[in-house]
Amino acid sequence: MPFNSYDKINTVATQSNGKIVIGGNFNYFQSFSPYDSVRNILRLNSDGTTDFSFNAYSSFYQNYFEIKSIIIDPIGKILIAGDFSRSIMRLNDDGTKDLSFNVGLGFDYTSNIKLTKYGVKTIVTGEFTQYNNYPIENIAILDTLGQLETTFNMGSGINLFIPLVVLPNGNFLISLSDYSSLFELYEIGRFGQIVKSQLYTIDFQANNMNQDLIVLKSGKILVIDAFRRLNGHQTNYIARVNWDKNLIFNDYNSNCSEDNFENPISGNLPVIIQPGNYIYNTHNGFMNLDSLPIGTYTATVDTSGQWKATCSPSVTFTVVHPDSFVHVTPIGMYNTKPCTATGIVFNDLNSNCIKDALELQNNSHLTLLIQPGNIVTQIINGIWRVDSLPYGNYTATIDTSGQWKSACPTISFSFTTQNSFIQNLNFGLINNNPCTEPNISITAPKKMFI
Repeated sequence: MPFNSYDKINTVATQSNGKIVIGGNFNYFQSFSPYDSVRNILRLNSDGTTDFSFNAYSSFYQNYFEIKSIIIDPIGKILIAGDFSRSIMRLNDDGTKDLSFNVGLGFDYTSNIKLTKYGVKTIVTGEFTQYNNYPIENIAILDTLGQLETTFNMGSGINLFIPLVVLPNGNFLISLSDYSSLFELYEIGRFGQIVKSQLYTIDFQANNMNQDLIVLKSGKILVIDAFRRLNGHQTNYIARVNWDKNLIFNDYNSNCSEDNFENPISGNLPVIIQPGNYIYNTHNGFMNLDSLPIGTYTATVDTSGQWKATCSPSVTFTVVHPDSFVHVTPIGMYNTKPCTATGIVFNDLNSNCIKDALELQNNSHLTLLIQPGNIVTQIINGIWRVDSLPYGNYTATIDTSGQWKSACPTISFSFTTQNSFIQNLNFGLINNNPCTEPNISITAPKKMFI
């Protein structure tokens, strides 16, 4: 065993050359002598052997310290934070302290401190009230020289932040839980302003879990926390929620609120922005409004076609800064002439593209592309479904770029009338990397004759 059983590993970071920096609370690693040379921080080569050229212990001027977080910063140096004097420092490649990274007096408190990359800068979260004698609570942004970004300051509006993730729009998302009945997500803008928040009810289970937020490729957020239910839905400590809201969405339940199961409207719909008479087209429910001057605007979705608004077709928003990112309240729509296509995905053992009796549904996470319209849909538990298509001719193509292949990856289908429903558009898949055939021997008991 490379570490003692009571040692604790808090953080791991990989450098561009493949070397691995490990931080925590430990003083033993089987390849080292004396033990102090690897106390609480060490580096491994890419093959797992110890890198003896790295020795960071001499950079600490105290007997007790613990490394809580490590990242490799944009210039390739090792940024560490934890329970030690000033709470944060940067190391050169050999483990010596980088004196060009000047933190002054650093942070006043170190509990739950964590580092997150933010472009060329670094976000620091934890329980602190100041940095280098400058008042800043719980969340701060540092540049590559260790200087505080003073234009960012959230004040004391929210208490402690632990999970944080950077969003594709440049803002970042944090979560706060009372470990009782409430859980809230906050999106924070680049100046520290709260762009929006969402409150959820939870069924609390335990407070000793590692919390985390993960941004998925779909734009949805994976939430890992110590609750069993979220807004009444069974989660078992992990849930997926919508966050980067669409401008227009399919409001299935007509409640004018974008729920987790409601999808963006495919295709393009015109939107008029006033004042200015700007005309934009949405793409799969989203719309980017670039270069709008500071001011207050109204966005109105065209409802002259088959799509109507369940509530108001217009929303008002304000641009407060030339570089700000503005979230527009989404507009719920319903299709007056919908068509639906659905089918399943199964393990096509005999490659005949027909689901036979012994062939089971395939529960892999795959995607499906519908053309025309460039509509991408997720396959969930072996079932796919696309709603609100206008009548016409379509092709559905399943993603076969991974381990799953298909003898019939594309299916054509047509809607000849409005309100049509087509089912059994099924895709048979073959595993391109199947398990090798096991060698099994069975010893049966001898039959007894009387």
